[in-house]
Amino acid sequence: MLATCFAGCTGSLSKDNKTTTKEIRLTDALGNQIVLPKTAERIALQNFYAAEILIAIGEKDRIVAISNTLNVSDYKRFMPNAINYGDWTEPDLEKLIEAKPDVLICHASSVPRNADKIAAANITIICMDCKSLDSIASDIRMLGLITGNTEKAEELASFQEKYINIVKERTSRLNEDSKPTVYYESTTPYNANGKNSSGDKIISLAGGKNIARNEFENNKKVNSEWVISRDPDVIIRVGVSNTTTLVEHQKIMDEIKSRTGFNSIKAVKENRTYTIGSVIITGPRTVIGLLYVAKALHPDLFKDVDPAAVNKEYADKYLPGADRGVFFHPEVK
Repeated sequence: MLATCFAGCTGSLSKDNKTTTKEIRLTDALGNQIVLPKTAERIALQNFYAAEILIAIGEKDRIVAISNTLNVSDYKRFMPNAINYGDWTEPDLEKLIEAKPDVLICHASSVPRNADKIAAANITIICMDCKSLDSIASDIRMLGLITGNTEKAEELASFQEKYINIVKERTSRLNEDSKPTVYYESTTPYNANGKNSSGDKIISLAGGKNIARNEFENNKKVNSEWVISRDPDVIIRVGVSNTTTLVEHQKIMDEIKSRTGFNSIKAVKENRTYTIGSVIITGPRTVIGLLYVAKALHPDLFKDVDPAAVNKEYADKYLPGADRGVFFHPEVK
Protein backbone atom coordinates (compact mmCIF):
# COMPACT_ATOMS: atom_id res chain seq x y z
CA MET A 1 0.00 0.00 0.00
CA LEU A 2 1.33 3.41 -0.92
CA ALA A 3 1.83 6.04 1.72
CA THR A 4 -0.90 8.61 1.26
CA CYS A 5 -2.65 11.42 3.05
CA PHE A 6 -6.27 10.78 3.92
CA ALA A 7 -9.06 13.31 4.48
CA GLY A 8 -8.33 15.93 7.10
CA CYS A 9 -4.96 17.31 5.99
CA THR A 10 -5.26 21.07 6.27
CA GLY A 11 -2.73 23.84 6.61
CA SER A 12 -1.56 27.31 5.76
CA LEU A 13 1.63 28.77 4.35
CA SER A 14 4.09 30.61 6.56
CA LYS A 15 6.28 33.46 5.31
CA ASP A 16 8.99 30.96 4.31
CA ASN A 17 6.48 29.01 2.20
CA LYS A 18 6.40 26.01 4.53
CA THR A 19 3.12 24.46 5.54
CA THR A 20 2.08 24.85 9.16
CA THR A 21 -0.57 22.29 10.04
CA LYS A 22 -2.53 21.91 13.26
CA GLU A 23 -3.31 18.28 12.60
CA ILE A 24 -1.81 15.91 10.03
CA ARG A 25 -3.51 12.66 9.06
CA LEU A 26 -1.60 10.02 7.10
CA THR A 27 -1.83 6.40 6.07
CA ASP A 28 1.61 4.79 6.16
CA ALA A 29 2.96 2.00 3.95
CA LEU A 30 1.56 -0.71 6.24
CA GLY A 31 -1.91 0.80 6.21
CA ASN A 32 -1.61 2.34 9.67
CA GLN A 33 -3.57 5.56 10.07
CA ILE A 34 -1.35 8.17 11.67
CA VAL A 35 -2.47 11.41 13.33
CA LEU A 36 0.15 14.02 14.21
CA PRO A 37 -0.92 17.07 16.23
CA LYS A 38 1.43 19.23 14.13
CA THR A 39 4.40 18.99 11.81
CA ALA A 40 7.26 16.90 13.21
CA GLU A 41 9.97 19.18 14.56
CA ARG A 42 12.24 16.33 15.69
CA ILE A 43 12.68 13.17 13.59
CA ALA A 44 14.43 9.87 14.35
CA LEU A 45 15.37 7.71 11.38
CA GLN A 46 15.66 4.02 10.77
CA ASN A 47 14.76 4.36 7.08
CA PHE A 48 17.97 4.93 5.15
CA TYR A 49 16.23 6.37 2.08
CA ALA A 50 14.04 8.75 4.08
CA ALA A 51 17.28 10.36 5.27
CA GLU A 52 18.23 11.28 1.71
CA ILE A 53 14.78 12.67 0.98
CA LEU A 54 14.80 14.84 4.11
CA ILE A 55 18.24 16.16 3.17
CA ALA A 56 17.09 16.76 -0.41
CA ILE A 57 14.06 18.82 0.63
CA GLY A 58 16.12 20.89 3.06
CA GLU A 59 14.88 19.34 6.31
CA LYS A 60 18.09 17.72 7.58
CA ASP A 61 18.10 19.88 10.73
CA ARG A 62 14.99 18.08 11.96
CA ILE A 63 16.90 14.77 12.13
CA VAL A 64 17.86 14.24 15.79
CA ALA A 65 18.51 10.47 16.03
CA ILE A 66 19.88 7.86 13.63
CA SER A 67 20.83 4.18 13.66
CA ASN A 68 24.32 2.64 13.59
CA THR A 69 23.94 2.12 9.84
CA LEU A 70 23.12 5.75 9.15
CA ASN A 71 25.85 6.88 11.55
CA VAL A 72 28.55 5.45 9.27
CA SER A 73 26.86 6.38 5.99
CA ASP A 74 27.68 9.23 3.61
CA TYR A 75 24.59 10.99 4.96
CA LYS A 76 26.24 11.52 8.36
CA ARG A 77 27.97 14.68 7.12
CA PHE A 78 24.58 16.32 6.68
CA MET A 79 23.43 15.58 10.24
CA PRO A 80 26.54 15.71 12.46
CA ASN A 81 24.61 16.40 15.68
CA ALA A 82 22.16 13.51 15.43
CA ILE A 83 22.30 11.04 18.33
CA ASN A 84 23.27 7.47 17.44
CA TYR A 85 20.60 5.25 19.00
CA GLY A 86 22.31 2.00 18.04
CA ASP A 87 20.92 -1.09 16.31
CA TRP A 88 18.37 -0.30 13.61
CA THR A 89 16.50 -3.55 14.27
CA GLU A 90 16.08 -2.80 17.98
CA PRO A 91 16.92 0.80 18.94
CA ASP A 92 18.36 1.62 22.35
CA LEU A 93 15.20 3.02 23.92
CA GLU A 94 17.04 5.25 26.41
CA LYS A 95 19.09 6.91 23.68
CA LEU A 96 16.05 7.28 21.48
CA ILE A 97 14.06 8.93 24.28
CA GLU A 98 17.05 11.19 25.02
CA ALA A 99 16.74 12.64 21.50
CA LYS A 100 13.06 13.50 22.12
CA PRO A 101 11.83 12.74 18.59
CA ASP A 102 8.23 13.34 17.60
CA VAL A 103 8.36 10.50 15.08
CA LEU A 104 10.50 7.50 14.12
CA ILE A 105 10.46 6.84 10.39
CA CYS A 106 11.04 3.14 9.67
CA HIS A 107 11.40 0.87 6.67
CA ALA A 108 8.06 -0.74 5.86
CA SER A 109 9.82 -4.11 5.67
CA SER A 110 11.78 -3.73 8.93
CA VAL A 111 9.70 -2.50 11.85
CA PRO A 112 11.87 -2.45 15.03
CA ARG A 113 11.45 -5.45 17.32
CA ASN A 114 10.73 -3.13 20.25
CA ALA A 115 8.18 -1.03 18.37
CA ASP A 116 5.61 -1.43 21.16
CA LYS A 117 8.02 0.10 23.71
CA ILE A 118 8.88 2.95 21.33
CA ALA A 119 5.20 3.71 20.83
CA ALA A 120 4.63 3.56 24.60
CA ALA A 121 7.26 6.31 24.95
CA ASN A 122 4.98 8.59 22.88
CA ILE A 123 7.14 8.35 19.76
CA THR A 124 4.96 7.95 16.67
CA ILE A 125 6.21 5.24 14.31
CA ILE A 126 5.65 5.87 10.60
CA CYS A 127 6.51 3.05 8.18
CA MET A 128 7.57 4.09 4.68
CA ASP A 129 9.11 2.59 1.56
CA CYS A 130 11.03 5.55 0.07
CA LYS A 131 12.85 3.35 -2.43
CA SER A 132 10.56 2.04 -5.19
CA LEU A 133 9.79 3.69 -8.50
CA ASP A 134 6.07 3.12 -8.03
CA SER A 135 5.87 4.93 -4.68
CA ILE A 136 8.82 7.32 -4.48
CA ALA A 137 6.91 10.47 -5.48
CA SER A 138 4.11 9.69 -3.03
CA ASP A 139 6.64 9.08 -0.24
CA ILE A 140 8.42 12.35 -0.95
CA ARG A 141 5.13 14.23 -0.72
CA MET A 142 4.35 12.45 2.55
CA LEU A 143 7.66 13.57 4.07
CA GLY A 144 6.90 17.08 2.86
CA LEU A 145 3.62 16.95 4.73
CA ILE A 146 5.24 15.54 7.88
CA THR A 147 7.84 18.33 7.94
CA GLY A 148 5.59 21.06 6.58
CA ASN A 149 7.87 21.67 3.60
CA THR A 150 5.33 20.71 0.96
CA GLU A 151 6.72 23.12 -1.63
CA LYS A 152 10.23 21.63 -1.79
CA ALA A 153 8.81 18.11 -1.54
CA GLU A 154 6.54 18.78 -4.50
CA GLU A 155 9.52 20.04 -6.49
CA LEU A 156 11.48 16.85 -5.78
CA ALA A 157 8.47 14.59 -6.44
CA SER A 158 7.89 16.34 -9.76
CA PHE A 159 11.57 15.86 -10.65
CA GLN A 160 11.10 12.12 -10.14
CA GLU A 161 7.84 11.95 -12.07
CA LYS A 162 9.21 13.93 -14.99
CA TYR A 163 11.88 11.34 -15.82
CA ILE A 164 9.83 8.29 -14.84
CA ASN A 165 7.08 9.46 -17.19
CA ILE A 166 9.54 10.04 -20.05
CA VAL A 167 10.61 6.40 -19.78
CA LYS A 168 7.05 5.12 -19.35
CA GLU A 169 5.75 7.03 -22.34
CA ARG A 170 8.49 5.85 -24.69
CA THR A 171 8.65 2.20 -23.66
CA SER A 172 4.84 1.85 -23.69
CA ARG A 173 4.99 1.93 -27.49
CA LEU A 174 7.31 -1.08 -27.73
CA ASN A 175 6.03 -4.47 -28.83
CA GLU A 176 7.25 -7.58 -27.00
CA ASP A 177 9.61 -8.62 -29.80
CA SER A 178 11.54 -5.35 -29.53
CA LYS A 179 12.18 -5.77 -25.80
CA PRO A 180 15.63 -7.31 -25.06
CA THR A 181 15.93 -10.10 -22.51
CA VAL A 182 17.94 -9.16 -19.42
CA TYR A 183 19.82 -11.09 -16.75
CA TYR A 184 19.96 -8.79 -13.71
CA GLU A 185 22.33 -9.88 -10.96
CA SER A 186 22.65 -8.42 -7.45
CA THR A 187 25.96 -7.72 -5.69
CA THR A 188 26.45 -11.47 -5.01
CA PRO A 189 27.40 -13.58 -8.06
CA TYR A 190 24.48 -15.57 -9.48
CA ASN A 191 21.94 -13.87 -7.20
CA ALA A 192 19.25 -13.22 -9.80
CA ASN A 193 16.42 -10.72 -9.40
CA GLY A 194 12.99 -12.30 -9.89
CA LYS A 195 9.49 -10.88 -10.09
CA ASN A 196 8.72 -7.91 -7.80
CA SER A 197 12.41 -7.27 -7.05
CA SER A 198 13.85 -3.78 -7.51
CA GLY A 199 15.77 -4.97 -10.57
CA ASP A 200 12.67 -6.49 -12.13
CA LYS A 201 10.73 -3.23 -11.74
CA ILE A 202 13.53 -1.22 -13.37
CA ILE A 203 13.89 -3.65 -16.26
CA SER A 204 10.16 -3.81 -16.96
CA LEU A 205 9.72 -0.04 -16.91
CA ALA A 206 12.85 0.44 -19.03
CA GLY A 207 11.43 -1.77 -21.78
CA GLY A 208 13.19 -5.07 -21.10
CA LYS A 209 12.20 -8.63 -20.26
CA ASN A 210 13.68 -10.04 -17.06
CA ILE A 211 14.64 -13.68 -17.71
CA ALA A 212 13.84 -14.56 -14.08
CA ARG A 213 10.46 -12.83 -13.91
CA ASN A 214 8.31 -15.88 -14.60
CA GLU A 215 10.42 -18.33 -12.59
CA PHE A 216 10.57 -16.95 -9.04
CA GLU A 217 9.88 -13.87 -6.92
CA ASN A 218 12.41 -11.49 -5.40
CA ASN A 219 15.98 -12.88 -5.39
CA LYS A 220 17.23 -16.42 -5.88
CA LYS A 221 20.61 -18.09 -6.34
CA VAL A 222 21.05 -19.55 -9.83
CA ASN A 223 24.05 -21.04 -11.66
CA SER A 224 25.98 -20.52 -14.87
CA GLU A 225 24.02 -23.22 -16.71
CA TRP A 226 20.76 -21.45 -15.86
CA VAL A 227 22.00 -18.14 -17.29
CA ILE A 228 23.65 -19.68 -20.35
CA SER A 229 20.53 -21.66 -21.27
CA ARG A 230 18.47 -18.45 -21.33
CA ASP A 231 21.03 -16.58 -23.46
CA PRO A 232 20.11 -13.02 -22.39
CA ASP A 233 20.55 -10.09 -24.76
CA VAL A 234 21.80 -7.91 -21.90
CA ILE A 235 23.52 -8.55 -18.55
CA ILE A 236 23.41 -5.98 -15.74
CA ARG A 237 25.35 -6.57 -12.54
CA VAL A 238 24.98 -4.42 -9.42
CA GLY A 239 28.19 -3.15 -7.86
CA VAL A 240 28.61 -2.89 -4.09
CA SER A 241 27.80 0.44 -2.46
CA ASN A 242 31.41 1.68 -2.46
CA THR A 243 31.99 0.76 -6.09
CA THR A 244 32.71 4.26 -7.29
CA THR A 245 35.81 3.93 -9.43
CA LEU A 246 36.20 2.77 -12.98
CA VAL A 247 38.75 0.17 -11.85
CA GLU A 248 36.24 -1.41 -9.47
CA HIS A 249 33.51 -1.48 -12.09
CA GLN A 250 35.86 -3.04 -14.63
CA LYS A 251 36.95 -5.69 -12.14
CA ILE A 252 33.33 -6.83 -11.76
CA MET A 253 32.86 -6.73 -15.54
CA ASP A 254 35.95 -8.89 -16.13
CA GLU A 255 34.77 -11.46 -13.57
CA ILE A 256 31.41 -11.83 -15.32
CA LYS A 257 32.92 -12.24 -18.77
CA SER A 258 35.44 -14.81 -17.50
CA ARG A 259 32.79 -17.17 -16.12
CA THR A 260 32.81 -20.60 -17.72
CA GLY A 261 30.58 -20.65 -20.77
CA PHE A 262 29.60 -16.99 -20.61
CA ASN A 263 31.54 -16.24 -23.79
CA SER A 264 28.70 -17.99 -25.65
CA ILE A 265 26.02 -15.66 -24.27
CA LYS A 266 24.69 -13.04 -26.68
CA ALA A 267 25.14 -10.23 -24.12
CA VAL A 268 28.84 -10.99 -23.77
CA LYS A 269 29.44 -11.58 -27.48
CA GLU A 270 27.76 -8.29 -28.39
CA ASN A 271 29.32 -6.27 -25.54
CA ARG A 272 26.01 -5.56 -23.85
CA THR A 273 27.21 -6.35 -20.34
CA TYR A 274 27.02 -3.54 -17.79
CA THR A 275 27.65 -2.76 -14.13
CA ILE A 276 25.47 -0.35 -12.17
CA GLY A 277 26.10 1.30 -8.81
CA SER A 278 23.78 0.16 -6.01
CA VAL A 279 23.10 3.75 -4.93
CA ILE A 280 21.02 4.33 -8.09
CA ILE A 281 18.86 1.19 -8.01
CA THR A 282 16.90 1.84 -4.82
CA GLY A 283 15.88 5.02 -3.06
CA PRO A 284 15.45 8.58 -4.36
CA ARG A 285 18.10 8.06 -7.05
CA THR A 286 16.43 5.00 -8.58
CA VAL A 287 15.18 7.29 -11.32
CA ILE A 288 18.84 7.79 -12.36
CA GLY A 289 19.31 4.03 -12.54
CA LEU A 290 16.12 3.74 -14.58
CA LEU A 291 17.45 6.22 -17.15
CA TYR A 292 20.77 4.38 -17.45
CA VAL A 293 19.06 1.00 -17.92
CA ALA A 294 16.52 2.39 -20.40
CA LYS A 295 19.30 3.91 -22.48
CA ALA A 296 21.35 0.70 -22.36
CA LEU A 297 18.36 -1.36 -23.51
CA HIS A 298 17.13 1.12 -26.14
CA PRO A 299 19.95 3.50 -27.12
CA ASP A 300 18.10 4.93 -30.12
CA LEU A 301 14.89 5.51 -28.18
CA PHE A 302 16.75 7.47 -25.50
CA LYS A 303 19.40 9.13 -27.66
CA ASP A 304 18.46 12.56 -26.31
CA VAL A 305 18.57 11.49 -22.65
CA ASP A 306 21.80 11.95 -20.67
CA PRO A 307 21.57 10.08 -17.32
CA ALA A 308 24.84 11.61 -16.09
CA ALA A 309 23.44 15.11 -16.68
CA VAL A 310 20.26 14.22 -14.79
CA ASN A 311 22.40 12.90 -11.93
CA LYS A 312 24.30 16.20 -11.88
CA GLU A 313 21.00 18.08 -11.85
CA TYR A 314 19.94 16.05 -8.82
CA ALA A 315 23.25 16.75 -7.08
CA ASP A 316 23.09 20.47 -7.81
CA LYS A 317 19.50 20.87 -6.64
CA TYR A 318 19.11 18.31 -3.87
CA LEU A 319 22.15 16.36 -2.68
CA PRO A 320 25.63 17.85 -3.06
CA GLY A 321 28.15 15.21 -4.12
CA ALA A 322 25.56 12.77 -5.46
CA ASP A 323 27.19 12.86 -8.90
CA ARG A 324 30.71 11.93 -7.72
CA GLY A 325 31.85 8.55 -8.94
CA VAL A 326 31.12 6.04 -11.68
CA PHE A 327 27.54 4.81 -11.68
CA PHE A 328 27.19 2.82 -14.92
CA HIS A 329 29.88 1.06 -16.91
CA PRO A 330 30.51 1.18 -19.76
CA GLU A 331 28.94 4.61 -20.18
CA VAL A 332 26.00 4.58 -22.56
CA LYS A 333 26.12 7.26 -25.26
